[in-house]
Order: sequence, then C-alpha cells, then structure tokens
Amino acid sequence: MESAGIVLLDDLQTVFHEARGLTELHGAVGDLVPDHLEGKQTPGERREEEQLEERLEKELEEEQLEERLEKELQEELEERLEKEQLEELQEELEEEQLEERLEKELQEEQLEERLEKELEEEQLEERLEKELQEEQLEERLEKELQEEQLEIDGVISVPSAGGRGADS
Repeated sequence: MESAGIVLLDDLQTVFHEARGLTELHGAVGDLVPDHLEGKQTPGERREEEQLEERLEKELEEEQLEERLEKELQEELEERLEKEQLEELQEELEEEQLEERLEKELQEEQLEERLEKELEEEQLEERLEKELQEEQLEERLEKELQEEQLEIDGVISVPSAGGRGADS
C-alpha cells in the first residue's frame, strides 16, 4: 500500500511538472504570437486547456491530500509507538519495583527469623545456665548435708569421757 502510494505520488509529481512546463511553454509561445492570432483559439482547444488545468489542479489537490494523510498517518504511528514504548517502560518499572519490594520483604523475613533464632538460643543458654547453677547448688547442699551428717555421725559414734554421748 505504501509503495503504491509512493509510485502514485511520483507519477503525480511528474504529471504536475510536465503540466507546469506546458503552461510555461504555452505562456512563452503566447507571448510570441501576435494578439490578433491568439484570439483564434478554437472552443475545443480552450475546453481542452481548461480540462487540463482542472485535471492538474485536481491532481495537485489529491497530491496535497495524500501528503497530508501520509503525514498524519506517520504522526499517528509515531504516537502509537511512543505510547507502546512508554507502557512497556512503565511495566518494566513496576516489575522492578515489585521485585525490589519482594526482595526487601524476604530480607526482612530472614532477619526476623535470624533474630528469633538468636533469641531462642539466648533463652536456651539462660535456661541451661540456670539449670547448671541449680545443679551446682544441689550438689553443694548435698555435700554440706553429707558433711553435717558425717559430723553428726562422728559425734554420736565417738564416746565422751564420761561415758555419755554428745546428746547428754
């Protein structure tokens, strides 16, 4: 369609230039012809000349219309292309922003999980430390209890000088 339009445009330009050349030639010849002979143009010749002029004007109008339509079409195509490119860029930007937001959320979740794990480990350490302290306290109390028991056993089993036990 475009190439046919270009060929038609070239043909119209050629006809237009030829017609312009004929008009200029006619004007030049008219200047050479004496005025009294110029009036002897036949009605058929005059009608042919008028038809030629009308046809040339019509072709020129069609050419101008075609050029204007081509220009409008080109502008419309450029606008569509710009709009499509803008939409594509907007979609890419939205995708990038979504990816960044998801990545940030993932990092936040990972940080939260790590902090929770560290907190659990700290709580476990504190509990183990407390249990260890309790065990050590129990062992110390048991040892003290055993020592007291040994002292009590030692006092009871050792007879006093008077033959009585420590209880008397």
